[in-house]
Parts: sequence; structure tokens; C-alpha cells
Amino acid sequence: MHNKRGWLSDGFKLKMGDGNTVRFWKDVWIGNQSLANQFPTLFRVSSGKEDRICKMGKWRDGKWEWSVQWRRSLFEWEKDNWSKLQALLDNTQPVQEQKDRWEWKHDKDGEYVVKSAYNVLSSNNGHDKAWIYKRIWSRLVPTKVSAFTWQALQDRIPTKINLFRKGIITDPNQVLCGLCGESTEDSNHLFIHYRDTCSVWQKCLQWWGISTVMTNTCQETFEQHQSFFKESSVRAGWDVVWLAFIWSIWMSRNGKIFRNSEYEVNRIFELVQLRAFNWIKGKANEYSFNMYEWMMEPVLCLKAKRKK
Repeated sequence: MHNKRGWLSDGFKLKMGDGNTVRFWKDVWIGNQSLANQFPTLFRVSSGKEDRICKMGKWRDGKWEWSVQWRRSLFEWEKDNWSKLQALLDNTQPVQEQKDRWEWKHDKDGEYVVKSAYNVLSSNNGHDKAWIYKRIWSRLVPTKVSAFTWQALQDRIPTKINLFRKGIITDPNQVLCGLCGESTEDSNHLFIHYRDTCSVWQKCLQWWGISTVMTNTCQETFEQHQSFFKESSVRAGWDVVWLAFIWSIWMSRNGKIFRNSEYEVNRIFELVQLRAFNWIKGKANEYSFNMYEWMMEPVLCLKAKRKK
């Protein structure tokens, strides 16, 4: 079974090009593990633990020659490992005039596509999460927004508590919400519990004629909201609003923290409406409603598809 928090990142691998960005020891570019993990004793005595591949050799007469540097002379038993590493390296070399890039392991062309990611998740005992993933990766929404929302539902975005856990923030007093200064900032607080966020939610729900009680977590809220509408076009539209809400809250949070902008409920609500309208109209040609109609009757707008 895939690790819940790592199945997506595990699906990518580095494809070496010129070696300018791939770390020789620490990145996974040859085999299924980093060379640091495959040859830990050699890694410990290497003198360039952070070096990129391009620094680990040189071109001579059109052929790449590896040159790994050590902090001391290798012991006899370390030389055996070095011979194994050399044998591995002999079968590969950088590619001049070609950039390093990430490849999606589950596609023959190395290209990331939503369908293959959904299949991976479904086939690895992830059926309970696969439907969520499928709904978040909407064709109507920018990819970066879908990716961010997926991370937010798993509390993997750079909130202050997550930065503290990673050691980026070292003072435990700095993990309080940058908006209220009272509670620890995690995804659930930022997108569900913070009082002004709740106010934006209420405006969105009223706009769509929904009456409900909010749940405790982002994922529970998303799951709950899937039951509001049965018609597929309306449900898809509500998904877009949901993602526009998450994105607008995060952008407004960053504006407040980094630029001292106002975190104002009505303005954020209007941004949700505008973003959702632009995303739907930009990708779905079957709708003819205008912005005013969208603001007044979003459900009717989504039910009234243009006749072909």
C-alpha cells in the first residue's frame, strides 16, 4: 500500500539531462534509491555531498568521465563498494544540451496526467481517497489550484505549524495564526475554524442556498459538501467554487502576512465568485450565463446548458 502522504511524490523520478540540477548523492536518478542510500559508507567519506552531477566529472573527446572525490583514501572494504558504484556509473552519463526533468513513472511518455494518477491511487487500496482526488482535479480549474487543494486536505501546505515541524520556524511562539494570533495555524484552522473564514463560508453557502453545519476538518467538509447536489453539472460547479474558496483564502492569508493587506470577508467572497466564474467560463463552452446571472442564481446557471 502506498504511504498516504507520499504516493504522489513517489510517482515521479528524475530524468538526468545535463546534470546541472540533479544532486549526485541525494537525488533518486539511478536505481530506485539515492546513491547515498545505496552506498552509505561511500557517501560518508565523499567530499561533495551536495554536488550536482555536472560537478562529478568532465567531458573528454565527447565522452563523460566520472570523477568522485573522497575526504580520505578508501579502505579495502570500501573499494569493493566503489567498484560496484563504478559499474553502475559506467552505464550512464549526462546528456549535453538537454535539461534535467521530472518524469511521471506511470506514463510511458513520462507525462503526468490526472487519469493515471487516479488509477494509481485506486489500485493501491486508496479507494476511500480516490473519489476525492478525482473531484478535486477538475478540468475547469487551474492545475496549481487542484494540486494545492489536494495538499491542503492532507494538511501538507506550508502553514506555520508545518514549517515548525520541518524546522524552518524554530520558535514555538511563531506558530500562531497570522490572521487571528490566537490559535495554532494549520489547514483546519485556516480554512474551517478561523472566524472570518467561517463568515466567507456562510456567504458562499447562502449564495448557493445551502444550510448546513461545518465539520471539523477540511476533508470532512469536502466529503459533506458532495451530498448537497445530485445533478452532475451543478455538483461540478460547486466543486469549482470549493476550490476557488480554498485558493482565495490562501492568497488573502499570504497578502495579510507578507504585504499587510486587509483580510476582508466581503472582498474574499467576491474573489471566490469571480474566480469560479472565470474558470468555468474559460473552460466550459456549454454555458452562456453572464457575471450578473452567476452572482444571482449560480445553480440555475449551471442547469441551463446551451443547446448544441
